[in-house]
Amino acid sequence: RSSDLTEIQCAAKIRYRAKESAGILKIIGKAEDGTFNVMMHFDTPVRAVTAGQSLVAYDNTRVIGGGIIKDS
Repeated sequence: RSSDLTEIQCAAKIRYRAKESAGILKIIGKAEDGTFNVMMHFDTPVRAVTAGQSLVAYDNTRVIGGGIIKDS
């Protein structure tokens, strides 16, 4: 995949035992330390998303990114 993508169709989950949910991961900014700020828009609502939880994004079985949820 190209490094200049701003939207990525992928799956993500917010809990270790949760099922992956499809959606679009949008890059919304870049921090001074070189990391990216992203927003995940799930295709269907995901229950109990809470600040402080981790989100892990997947392309099939490959992890493409992850981070800590700031806002839900």
